Amino acid sequence: MRHHKTSSWLLGAAAFGLVVLGPSRAAAFGDQLHTGVKGGLAMQKDRDLGWGVGAHAAYGLSDMFDAEVELLLTENVAVQDLKTRVLAATAGIAYKVDILRWIPYVGILGGYYDYGGVPGPNGETKAGGAALQIGLDFLMTRELALSFDFRSHFSFKEEFYSPMQTVMLGAEYRWGF
Repeated sequence: MRHHKTSSWLLGAAAFGLVVLGPSRAAAFGDQLHTGVKGGLAMQKDRDLGWGVGAHAAYGLSDMFDAEVELLLTENVAVQDLKTRVLAATAGIAYKVDILRWIPYVGILGGYYDYGGVPGPNGETKAGGAALQIGLDFLMTRELALSFDFRSHFSFKEEFYSPMQTVMLGAEYRWGF
């Protein structure tokens, strides 16, 4: 009789483990499209704190990777109220970890940076560049998300260094589930 109780308990524990610990369906989707806008702060070496705005579009390659394109405009004041405006057009890939409503991500983008007005901190006027991003999206609904994004922007002029960082808050619309 004791053997029957033990095997029933083990069978119940195994069934419970399969239900609780078994694979579950992820909320992220491949083929999902995102478009969004953001605004925030831009920091440049040897410049006053400035502002930045951006717009982006992304395509879900899988539930873990997005391909994205972005336009970014920043402005910082250099010496004697002269301004440095940076217009960047970049494309890249982001790796995301979908955790229910919170989606942390990291990514890398590369593209073209145009420094208007006063040249960049190392004399940049037009240069290739890259950005490393770290961010966090919060899904308010399945279609609407808020985001926090930090990027370190790198210039390829003479040496690889980071003359600019941006911190942005944004909102995006998602579709194609």
